[in-house]
Amino acid sequence: MLWNRSFFDAVFGRVMCAVAACALCAPAAAQGYPEKPIKLIVGFAPGGSIDVAARIMAQKMSEGFGRSVIVENRSGAGGVIASSYVAKAEPDGHTLLLIGGYFTIQPAFQKLPFDPVQDFSFISMLARFPLVMLVRTDDRRFGTLAEFIAYARRNPGKINFPAAVGSIHHFTGEMLNAMAGIDMTTVPSRSGADLMTEVISGRQDMLFNDILTSNPHIRAGTVRPIAVTSPQSSPLVPNVPPVAQSVPGFEVRTYIGMVAPAGIPSAIVEQLHREVGRILDLPDIRQRFGEWGGDTGPVSPEDMRRFVIGEIAKWQRLMKERKMEMK
Repeated sequence: MLWNRSFFDAVFGRVMCAVAACALCAPAAAQGYPEKPIKLIVGFAPGGSIDVAARIMAQKMSEGFGRSVIVENRSGAGGVIASSYVAKAEPDGHTLLLIGGYFTIQPAFQKLPFDPVQDFSFISMLARFPLVMLVRTDDRRFGTLAEFIAYARRNPGKINFPAAVGSIHHFTGEMLNAMAGIDMTTVPSRSGADLMTEVISGRQDMLFNDILTSNPHIRAGTVRPIAVTSPQSSPLVPNVPPVAQSVPGFEVRTYIGMVAPAGIPSAIVEQLHREVGRILDLPDIRQRFGEWGGDTGPVSPEDMRRFVIGEIAKWQRLMKERKMEMK
């Protein structure tokens, strides 16, 4: 069939209009966003660091967007319930999740009902935090990390540390085992104050913990910091060397980041990323996260995705090296 020029021009014009309309879809999707209150999901009970960060972000996001941002705690299964909920949520940017170090350990440690990379859109990191290695103040067997490692090598299996199994505290201890050539024993414990109590009472020998909740005990003189897990020392525990000073290459930092269900429009991802960056640049927010020992600042969605993939691979290698069994 022969097409005349006017017919061809009409068809071509319709095709180009359709292409142009598609090209405008992503920006249009963000123009009215958010259209309703945003739910910021937390996988743990109120009061923890991720929950506190969520409430800080929710307040500032509500101000920035002019819409309510509501923190919703869906605790259980170490955060898995919340992650599963968000992975299956409508990908419209109105359901978000704050994640922490557990998110990249879980894929190495247990079978999950979701894919931690493919089932999420990455928005931004909020902050990264080192852990501090603590011993009882009156425990004179080791005054420094080097002395601790030497003692542990002479006494394999005789140093115990409490940790919730599968937590960042647990895996940090196992990484020290692997990289320092020692054999400490993990004592399964509940997270939170119980861990600190175990060390202060003398029932356990050592603890990896976050700096924020450790500092009151350090100041009270009940525990003594001997190392931090960041590459450099932390100003919050001055004169405490990094683990890497005795164990080259050692680095563990937990984090708080924001994700959404996979498939949300790229324009909404960009809008959320800009909003997170705006909030993290506020002086009061920089100060607040700084008090936790965190390095704040937005990280691009792609860089965050790469970070998550790298952390999962790191913990999977540790699982194999330590011959740890999946849950």
